[in-house]
Amino acid sequence: MIRILASIVVLHGLLFGAVATAQALAERPPQARLIERFVAALSAGDVPGALSTLTSDVVLEEHGLTRRLASGTRAVQDRLWALVLDGAVTEIEQLHVLEGGRIVITVERVWSDDTPEGLAPVRLTGIYVIEGELLASIGWWLDPADRDALMAPALVGTWRGGDRGLVVRFDADGTFRSGFSEAQVAEAPRDGGRFELQRSLLTWSSDDTTVMCTPADEGTHHVRFLDADTIEWQMIGEACLERYMGTRARLVRLAERE
Repeated sequence: MIRILASIVVLHGLLFGAVATAQALAERPPQARLIERFVAALSAGDVPGALSTLTSDVVLEEHGLTRRLASGTRAVQDRLWALVLDGAVTEIEQLHVLEGGRIVITVERVWSDDTPEGLAPVRLTGIYVIEGELLASIGWWLDPADRDALMAPALVGTWRGGDRGLVVRFDADGTFRSGFSEAQVAEAPRDGGRFELQRSLLTWSSDDTTVMCTPADEGTHHVRFLDADTIEWQMIGEACLERYMGTRARLVRLAERE
């Protein structure tokens, strides 16, 4: 008899929990369910299902390592398929409905095949704008710390650009060398030392091998990837090249020599 009563209590608890969960889901704002449908469909590789939640003139804006913009069903469809082929899977950590249901802000975790080993999942903030019962605009902003973590390995290599033909070599161990030709950088760099990234600001510090600067001279530069092989470089503060502060340049990745 005691076992039967105990089983009834347990069954009642399970049923009550299921009913409470169903009620909680039913009470969630429709805007929240819309976002969850979109994310679930995309994570499952169901692009048509994801598209069914979007307006015909939807805009998708991504601020990751590079900025991407897709506008209209066809362009957004192509981008969603690219994400699916990359194995993107998203989990919503937080979701907030604002402006009477017109705007939804999320915190999301994303896994994908192109994320370097040990860095997944990356976090992003999502901003979704709703018109009627569909999504009119989607914005994804990568967490600054995760962007720095992705940017550091992407910077590794040799870059050339600017009016003076500056050549900079960044290595995976956090060191840099610079000069005005590949040969000079390889054999007798004009400057060298260590670099670090924080919120897309690259700070480098010259070491005692420098020829052009003074040891411990620091420079701060804003770095933005335009694509995988092109960066926009702006000098914010520079102890060694003070006269160039504020200047912008585009640096292009050079092919690695055998």
